Amino acid sequence: NRFANILKDVHGLGLLIGMDFVSDEIGYQVAAGLFKRGVLVAGTLISSRTIRLEPALNISYDQLNVVLEKLEEVLMEIADRT
Repeated sequence: NRFANILKDVHGLGLLIGMDFVSDEIGYQVAAGLFKRGVLVAGTLISSRTIRLEPALNISYDQLNVVLEKLEEVLMEIADRT
């Protein structure tokens, strides 16, 4: 709910998560912001509006928390600009 103006939907099963953004540009900015922070994400075949988080199955809770913190940083940065 905090980022409803930029994040439309989050869906997935287990650790495979898809995030849908309001525009291709926002999706690209999130992917670029995460990459800048050392978090690799993947786009989809049809648009950069949706990005995928695909962590290894043996990722630790500490690593997951770091990814979530970095994602929050990026979303806050983008929300402040829009």
